[in-house]
Amino acid sequence: MSTTLRLSDELIDMAKPHAAAGHRSVPKQIAYWARLGKAVEDNPDLPLQFMKDTLLSAQEAEAGLLAPYQFGAWPCWRSLMCRNSDIVRRSGARA
Repeated sequence: MSTTLRLSDELIDMAKPHAAAGHRSVPKQIAYWARLGKAVEDNPDLPLQFMKDTLLSAQEAEAGLLAPYQFGAWPCWRSLMCRNSDIVRRSGARA
């Protein structure tokens, strides 16, 4: 549903460079700020960057850009630690 709103020229002028940087239209930039502001008010204990990342993730999911997580795709931290300790042992340094 679309609604016509009267916005100050100052708000529109502030939104223009942010819209261009984010490849959004000015109305979409202001809508993004509104969603972000609501999310921040609803979750005051969470960091701003977390809220931005959450909004981005929701948009990616809506656009179908998600892929299932592959468990075991990266070596576990223990195998990395073993390799590092092997290097330390071979070099003669104490682990």
